[in-house]
Amino acid sequence: MQMETELIWKYLSLKASKLEQEKIQKWLADDPDGSHAELYYEIHKIYDGVTLFSENPQQYKTPQSFFSFWRLAVAAAVATLVVVGSVEYSNYKIENRISARTETISVPAGKTLQLTLEDGSELWLNSGTQIERPVVFAKKNRIITLNNGEVLVDVAKDSRRPFVIKTPKADVRVLGTRFDVSLDNEEFQTTLLRGSVSILPNNGNEVLLKPYEKASLSSDGVLTVSRISNASAVESWTSGIIELVGVPFDELMRKFEKAFDVNIVIKLKELPKINLSKGRIRVIDGVDHALKVLSLGAEFHYEIDYSNNTITIY
Repeated sequence: MQMETELIWKYLSLKASKLEQEKIQKWLADDPDGSHAELYYEIHKIYDGVTLFSENPQQYKTPQSFFSFWRLAVAAAVATLVVVGSVEYSNYKIENRISARTETISVPAGKTLQLTLEDGSELWLNSGTQIERPVVFAKKNRIITLNNGEVLVDVAKDSRRPFVIKTPKADVRVLGTRFDVSLDNEEFQTTLLRGSVSILPNNGNEVLLKPYEKASLSSDGVLTVSRISNASAVESWTSGIIELVGVPFDELMRKFEKAFDVNIVIKLKELPKINLSKGRIRVIDGVDHALKVLSLGAEFHYEIDYSNNTITIY
């Protein structure tokens, strides 16, 4: 699918309609040879160059020719640089400056978000997740910072630029793969679904994961690697589904808190065991339905106080 330069510029200027946004996102996702991401990256670079070096970037309109579009953007940036001190304009310096700019994305409780990055990689952000990402990836790497929450990543292959998820506990480094990373109460976890990843703990040795392996780093710094039995359960949350099997009760309650935007207080001496061979609930059906289904395979009672959005488990 041929994509017009003017439409991409409109998309970057946040002036595209919803239909046009979907067209751009579909075009980026359907990129077998990487040419779409390359064109998008070049136009994004020009757009940010004009934004950085012009006091009024809105005055520049997109010409029909990409060549003349490039020439106009470069001319505008060079002219501004001459005014501020005749600093030499260079593509390298522009890229470095643009890639140093970051934006923070936060997903509220009860919501999820899907993103397609400019390199074609896809991110799904779970409820309560916060990440920081560069406006444009640098030439040598692609770095996303996970401050809190959970993110599922499908990385577009790029042998020149490794993809790194940085967290306060450990970094995850890949070239092209599909994996899930979560950071909850300082507990770090990575599950590999396809390809390979390396885990770089802040205090410890590098660990390589194979498909269907999970690495967990506890708050006291102990790293363990285990096999997962249900790969679909790892990414089911991206479809608004919570798996009830194979998850400890307290961890499941934390998932409920994020998915349904509630506060759950557990008043039990011992956490109940979940005796279900299979079971999943849809977030759209609500927390009351989820707890009723869960109570079929676990011994507990609950009360919902709608006045303060609190659920008591007893």
